[in-house]
Amino acid sequence: MDAQIWVLIDEWCDCKDPILCDLCQRLISRNLFKSIIINDSYEAEKLKEKAVNLVSKNSSFISESDASDYYVNVDVSKRKTYKQDDAIWLFEDGKPKNTTG
Repeated sequence: MDAQIWVLIDEWCDCKDPILCDLCQRLISRNLFKSIIINDSYEAEKLKEKAVNLVSKNSSFISESDASDYYVNVDVSKRKTYKQDDAIWLFEDGKPKNTTG
């Protein structure tokens, strides 16, 4: 299955869709996007706007909308921690076993 995906990605490097073509060429050539850690959500949105403007200004085929959709992203990590009162169910001899009690 992986081989089929890589064959398609290689074919898409020459397709007529300039964004798909660019993204596939980046993946094949390992010219991947960079990431930075930003702790302030307000600053993240300002930097995203600035990055979208830079991407669209420096490319003849990427609009601001496309830059926002495909080239610039703000990803917020979320973590749900384990609560000690939550039950953990394991199976013993094919039957569920509650390990909290």
